[in-house]
Amino acid sequence: MARPTPAERKRPLPGDGFVPDAVGEVMHAVTIAASSASVWLWLVQMGAGRAGWYSYDWVDNGGIPSATTIIAKHQHLAVGDVMPSLPGAKTSFIVTAIEPFRDLVLTAPSPNGGALVSWEFFLDPSGAGTETRLLVRGRIG
Repeated sequence: MARPTPAERKRPLPGDGFVPDAVGEVMHAVTIAASSASVWLWLVQMGAGRAGWYSYDWVDNGGIPSATTIIAKHQHLAVGDVMPSLPGAKTSFIVTAIEPFRDLVLTAPSPNGGALVSWEFFLDPSGAGTETRLLVRGRIG
């Protein structure tokens, strides 16, 4: 992924509050030549045993290649749903906040309650709806 601009790094995102006193943060950003509605379809189907993480499949998807198409059965997410980090995981990332076509926040629970980690995928449409800036921010408590 590409680097975020200085303004994007400073920009508050809706998911920041799930790990309010983060000890670490990482952020990536990329401009995609597609509408936010199109990009959203790829985000909601992520997860091991689902469409994969579009990453190193031998690490995070049990060697199964990530999807190269939209998978209809993985297009519906709700708060509380699990997006498995590894094949067979029953916990992992929990859908904590969702604003369709705009924002998806996943968290990993802390043993002490609350969230230990947040992972946010924020879509910022631009270019008259023909481009989308994808901001991905991870925070750890």
